[in-house]
Amino acid sequence: MNANKIVLLHVDTHLDGIHWFWTIVAAGGIPCLSSPFSKDDKHRIKHIKTLQELLNNPTIITSNKLAKQFKGVDNLQFWTFEKIDKCRGTLITHAETAPPCPTSSIKGSDTAVLMLTSGSTGNAKAVQLSHNQILASVGGKSKLHGTSNADTFLNWTGLDHVANLVEIHLHALFLGAKQVHLPGAEVLHHPLCFLEKIHQHRVSYTFAPNFFLGTLVTKLSNTVSSTSQENTRPINRLDLSCLRALISGGEANVVQTCADLTRLLQSYNAPENFIRPGFGMTETCAGSIYNAVDCPAYDIAQSSEFANLGQSIPGLRMRIVRKDGSHAHQGEIGELQVSGPVLFPGYYNNRGETEKAYTADSWFRTGDKGTMDTNGRLCLTGREKDLVIVNGLNLQPQGIESAVHEANIPGVTPTYTVVFGYRPVDSHTEVIIVVYLPTYDPADLLARGETATAISKAVVTYCGARPYKIIPLEASFLQKSTLGKLSRPKIRKAFEDGQYDEFVHIDQASMDSYYEQLFLPPTTDIETALVELCHELFGANTAQIGINNNLLTLGASSIDLLTLKMRLQKSLGISAIPITHFFSHPILRDLASSITDLRPKISDPQAQLDPSAYDPVVLLNANPGSTKTPIWFIHPGMGEILIFMNLARYITDRPVYALRARGFDALDGGYYTSMTEMIHSYLSGIKRVQPQGPYALFGYSFGSILTFEITKVLESEGSEVKFLGTLDQPPRFKERARTYDWYECAMTVAFFLGLMGEGYAYENLPAMRKLTQEQVLDHIFELAPPGRLDELCMTREKLDNWAQLAWQLKVIAHDYDPEGRVKQMDVFYTGPLIGLVKAKTMEEWRRDFIGMWDEFVEGEVGYYEVKGTHRTLISPPYLVGFWKVFKRVMDERRL
Repeated sequence: MNANKIVLLHVDTHLDGIHWFWTIVAAGGIPCLSSPFSKDDKHRIKHIKTLQELLNNPTIITSNKLAKQFKGVDNLQFWTFEKIDKCRGTLITHAETAPPCPTSSIKGSDTAVLMLTSGSTGNAKAVQLSHNQILASVGGKSKLHGTSNADTFLNWTGLDHVANLVEIHLHALFLGAKQVHLPGAEVLHHPLCFLEKIHQHRVSYTFAPNFFLGTLVTKLSNTVSSTSQENTRPINRLDLSCLRALISGGEANVVQTCADLTRLLQSYNAPENFIRPGFGMTETCAGSIYNAVDCPAYDIAQSSEFANLGQSIPGLRMRIVRKDGSHAHQGEIGELQVSGPVLFPGYYNNRGETEKAYTADSWFRTGDKGTMDTNGRLCLTGREKDLVIVNGLNLQPQGIESAVHEANIPGVTPTYTVVFGYRPVDSHTEVIIVVYLPTYDPADLLARGETATAISKAVVTYCGARPYKIIPLEASFLQKSTLGKLSRPKIRKAFEDGQYDEFVHIDQASMDSYYEQLFLPPTTDIETALVELCHELFGANTAQIGINNNLLTLGASSIDLLTLKMRLQKSLGISAIPITHFFSHPILRDLASSITDLRPKISDPQAQLDPSAYDPVVLLNANPGSTKTPIWFIHPGMGEILIFMNLARYITDRPVYALRARGFDALDGGYYTSMTEMIHSYLSGIKRVQPQGPYALFGYSFGSILTFEITKVLESEGSEVKFLGTLDQPPRFKERARTYDWYECAMTVAFFLGLMGEGYAYENLPAMRKLTQEQVLDHIFELAPPGRLDELCMTREKLDNWAQLAWQLKVIAHDYDPEGRVKQMDVFYTGPLIGLVKAKTMEEWRRDFIGMWDEFVEGEVGYYEVKGTHRTLISPPYLVGFWKVFKRVMDERRL
């Protein structure tokens, strides 16, 4: 070894990797495990030169076969295995005069190995793993998982990944256990051989990421449904009773995938909880936080979309912190930070990045966002750098990708969809980009158009936001890693660098042709205005959108509808178009007709509506042809029903209605002045649409009180209320109602419209209360992202009116005391708003506040804890989990 002990090891087989790794260690060197190089010569050469500089011109060892991959880079300290073998005799001759093996002087804190990060967003970093760190890691893993020398470990990933080196190889070596290594390409090409090798070698501990679990589900499902002749294959004679731990990490685990695979493999005697989702990084020596107990049962009970990650191994502590460094409450999203002896000492030859990675009190910033649930288990919500922030709403790209996958779209190749955020020039917010590998012929316009429409629908249903671009790519642009992953950062950078521009142009031309086949042109001024505004809003050519298009099919979100309403009023010179028209008439032709009918009335400045004539009913989802009992949503304290749009998209088997507060438009007849007036108005609206029961009612927050009162009246009249749902609202409300003021309502509206973040809105509320209302409006409008107010056509007057309306709803509840009883109730709740209510923990909130509904129900009360905060529990990323609970309860009520 020369003065530089680092040896860059570049291999493509397990045997070469293990042999030469330990050769380097035995010689006193520090192996640096090289990842596979890019097939692009420019990127490959740049990467090698970066490593040459970072590692101070290290010795490089590889095979003759791989040596050509270093072509184009000069001055390398280069050896091949074959060259070393030829010199072996000379080396042995000089062994007697060589100095003592340097391993005798190695300390535990010394660097044992360097692992390279992907370098996907820039130059690669070399993560230093020390001897003590590795020993602490494998020791902690063994204690948590109960591994011993009686176990057999199986690996199929490259040695350049910690999932192999530490999770499997060194872990097994530490215990003196058997280990089996399979070629990754063979496993990916024949996934079921993975199970066959587990059976053959009686494997008890192995690793596979979520995408591979999904592949196994698909392959096994096909095997189960295959012909009787095919059922004689070896897969049907497997015994997987030996499989105790299948570690799964590297990406979020979808609960449904875990449940499906568990069910399928139990047919082969696998135990109930063999899947063990984990969190780990190269910096933590692979897995360091696991659910080693009860996946997927725990997650199914929690109605989670993604599997929880359990608790940390001995040797690691974890915490969730806010941006200011303070500790987050249970259920509150913050940054995951970790500390302990299993953490790396730093990045080699990169002091700046090392210092940035650690806090002042020596906790490592993982860059992941997550929460701790009430049982102290970690639940990740996405990486900070990966989150797509649309109008202040944090969206997890993995969740959107999963929604596209679960939609089973024929034109999309499974596991080849990537979602990322992008901020266009002059845009105030990020937008969603979807790239995918198509299954159809590029010339098939119908398949292309139907696939894009289906992807857009899946994305909007999941998160309420439309994709900005949906790009079909060739397979060469969607290359998977040795772990079978697509690199989101690399794909995002390629898009930003213009590498996909040709595909974007081709797709745009093809989609133009597709839409032209469906096009019906506008013929009136209102139809023309609608089509032009939709062109601006949805980013399509005006010629592509005709009067037969459906707003909801186009992917209109709640904010889109509000924006369209505001812009249309301004364009047509109309003072107010009720939002109800956009829900009741989503087809542009019908919407234009309904506005034409209103025009003479609402253009008259003298026209005023009788308050008693106000119709609060909004049809959110007609679901024509459905025969099931309609569901009625009743608004929260903001009075608006747009919050229900995302949830309504999931309901496809019954009509979905909502009740909207009076006073948003000048001609509504003013605000409601009493609870009695409001309840009478809402009852009249319900009876007009649905004269007879059974009824299904669901109130959000303040709407829970109204739902309770409406149910009492219906039941007193002899009507059946099959479902009465309340969402995160105790029965006794007047004390909290009296704390509200115009200021809190104004900040809540600003948050809802994406003019500020939720945290900012409530952290700054005390300061806002020291200002005048005019000064608060000034502050909100100054803080709003550029262009956002124009997009919404939001004025000071409109925002002030909304805040006044919301405040009035609280005022009329100042003296409200619940009385009487209903027959049954289902209560959905999440953690308390710390600082705004007296409860400080979930237990206090459930016991002393939410649980008080028991006094007002004759029969059973169902209580269902859901994830998220009071204002986000039916918004992404929590909507999917909420919907699962909600649907289950509706089914139990036989609706």
